[in-house]
Amino acid sequence: MSQFIIDLLFSSIFVLLIILLIKVREKAFIDNSESFYYTFGGLTALGLVSLMQLADHQNLFESFPFLSEPIYQELVKVIGIVTGVAMMIAGISIWLPSKKKKETISMEHTMGIEVLDKIERQIVNIEDINHLFNSLPEIIKKYIGIHSMAVFRLFHKGGNFICTNNYGFDESVGEKIQKAIFPGNSLSSLYEAMQNLYFPDHYVPIKTGDEVGAIIFFWGNEVDGFSNEERFLLNKIGQSLSIRLTSSYEGAKESFYAKSFGLLLQANRALSQKSEFRGNLEVFYRIISQAFGIEFLSLTIPEKRQKNLLRYVFGIGGNMLRDGLNNPLFRDDYLERVMESKKGMVVDDIASNSEMEADSLFQSCGQRSLINVPIINYGRVIAVLTVGHSHPHRFAVRDLLLAETLCMAIAPIIEGEISRRANFERDRYIGALSSFQAAIDKYEDIDSLYRAATEILVENISTTMARVTMLNTERTELITRAFRSVRPFEDVKTDNVALSREMTPWHNMVISEHRPLLINQKDPEAYMDYGEVESLVISGAQSALMVPILVNGVVFGVITLGEMRSWERTSYDSASISFCRGVAATVASGIKVILQAKALLKGMSMSGVSASSEAKVSHLDVCREFRTPLSSLRGSIELLKQKGIGQEEESEEILTLMENSTDRMISLLNRE
Repeated sequence: MSQFIIDLLFSSIFVLLIILLIKVREKAFIDNSESFYYTFGGLTALGLVSLMQLADHQNLFESFPFLSEPIYQELVKVIGIVTGVAMMIAGISIWLPSKKKKETISMEHTMGIEVLDKIERQIVNIEDINHLFNSLPEIIKKYIGIHSMAVFRLFHKGGNFICTNNYGFDESVGEKIQKAIFPGNSLSSLYEAMQNLYFPDHYVPIKTGDEVGAIIFFWGNEVDGFSNEERFLLNKIGQSLSIRLTSSYEGAKESFYAKSFGLLLQANRALSQKSEFRGNLEVFYRIISQAFGIEFLSLTIPEKRQKNLLRYVFGIGGNMLRDGLNNPLFRDDYLERVMESKKGMVVDDIASNSEMEADSLFQSCGQRSLINVPIINYGRVIAVLTVGHSHPHRFAVRDLLLAETLCMAIAPIIEGEISRRANFERDRYIGALSSFQAAIDKYEDIDSLYRAATEILVENISTTMARVTMLNTERTELITRAFRSVRPFEDVKTDNVALSREMTPWHNMVISEHRPLLINQKDPEAYMDYGEVESLVISGAQSALMVPILVNGVVFGVITLGEMRSWERTSYDSASISFCRGVAATVASGIKVILQAKALLKGMSMSGVSASSEAKVSHLDVCREFRTPLSSLRGSIELLKQKGIGQEEESEEILTLMENSTDRMISLLNRE
C-alpha cells in the first residue's frame, strides 16, 4: 500500500509540473519557444516513466508479453528517465542565456530611459530656444557616444536651412558644413544634399506642427555607427525637442499677439482723444516709435486716387519734416510696389537692393532698413506707412505683422481725413460753379464767357490746360475760342481744326455721341492721335477730358482739358469730371441767354421800334462783338510796326493772328 502511494505521488508531481509549465509559458517562454518544447518533452517523458512504475507495481503489465518481463520494463524506464532528463537539461540550457540576455536588454533600456529623462529635463529647463540649440552638442555628447553633430535651423526670411552650430568636426569639414545652406522645400532633398556633402549616420527632424523647423545630423563611431538603442534615444530626443520648439513658438505667438493688441488698444485710446489730423499723426508716431524703437516715420496718402501723394514725414527727435506736402510717385519705388501689390514688405538694406529705390529724404535721414505697410480700406489703398531704422537687418516678419496691426488704429482717421478733403473739394467745386452761374448775366459776348470758363477750370481742377472750341456753321471744323494754361507754352496752336474720324477721332466721338470722354496715352484703346494732341489738347499731354457743350440738344462746342503729368486714367476723378460737366452746362445756358438777347433785340426792331433806337441798339451790339477781333488786329499791326518783317517765324505768327481776327469779323458780319 505504501509503494502505491509513493508511485501515485511521483506521478501527480510530474502531472502538476506539466500543467504549471503550460501556465507559465506566455510569461517565461514568450521569447524562446524551443526551450518550452524541450522542457515540456522532458517532463512528459519522466511523467510517463512514473506512471509506468505505478502500473508495474500494481501488476497491470502481466497480460502484455513484452512488458511482463522485468528486464524489458527496466530498459524502458531507463530510456525514459535518460530522455526526460536530457530534454530537461536542453530546455534549461536554452532558457537561462535567453533570460540573462533579456535582463541585460531590460537593464540597458532602463539606463536609456534614465539618460533620456536627464536630457529631457535639461531641454525643458533651458528657457531660451537659441541657447538650447547651442547647448545640444554638449548635452548629448555627455550621455550618448556621438562623434560629431550639426544643427540646421529654418529661417523663414529666406526659406532656407542654415547651420547654426556644429560639433566634433575637424576644421576643413566644419567650415564646409557651417557655410552650407539648403533650401527648405522638403526634408528628403535636404537629406540628399547633406549626403553629398558629408554622409551622416543618423538625422532627427525637429517639427513645429507639420513644418520642419530644424534638423540635426549625427555622426557616430567610425566603425559601428549607432546601435538601435542609441538611434531610439536620438529619435526620442528629437521628439522632445519638437515639443519644446512648438511650445516656444506658441508662447512667442501668444506674447506677440498680447503685445500687438495691447499696443492697438493703447493707440485707439490715444487717438480717440485728438480731433485734428496733425495731432493724431503725432500721437501715432510716438506709439510706433515706442513699439519699434525707430526715429523715422512716413505716412503717404494718394491724393484723389492719383499717383500724386501727400507726404507726412517725422524724422529724428519727432520733428515734422513734411506736413502733407505734395509729391509725385516715382517709378521703381517701394511705395509703388506696395500700392500695386497691396502687400507689405520688409527691406533689410536699401543700399544693397538694386531693384527698387527709396526716396531721397529717407536716405538723407540715414535710414538703412524699412517696413512698408499698405493701409487698406474697402479693398483700396488709402495710405502707405513707412517705418525706417538706421541699421540694416533691423526688421523681421513679426515687425511687419505688428505694423499691420497698428495701422488698424490709424486707418479710420485717414479715411476721415480723405472724406473731409473730398467734402471740402466738393464744396469748393459747388461754390466755384455757383459763382460762375451767378455771373452769366454780366458777360456781354460769347467769347468772354468762354474765357471765364477756361479760367475757372484751370484754377479749380489744377489741370495743365483748358480749351473751348466751337463748331463752325458747316459743322466741319473746330475753332478755338478760348485757351488757358497753368504756364505759358510757346507751341500752342489755335488754328482751325478739321473734324473727322481719322484726324480727330475722340472729339468726333464726343460730338457725335453727345457724351464726355476720358482718354489716356498709356491706354492702348484710348491712344490720342498726334494731330489731335497737337491741335486740340497740348503737346506732351498724357491724358485728356472732353465734355460737349449742348445747346437745346445740339453740340455747340467742346471743352477740352489736357494733363501733362503721368497720372494715367485717374488724372480726372469723378468730382472734377462732374465739375467740368457743370461748367459746360453753365456755358450752354450763357450761350442761350446771349442768343436770346440778340433775337429779342431783332424782334423789337421788327415790331415797330423807332429807327433811331434800333440803330442805336444795333450799333452797341456790333461794337461789343467787334471789340475783341479789332483789338487783336490792332495789336498785331503795332507789333509789325515795332519789329518790322524781320524774323520769319514771328512775322508768320503775327500775320496768322491778323488773319484769324479778320476771319472772325467776317463771320460776325455774315451772322448779322
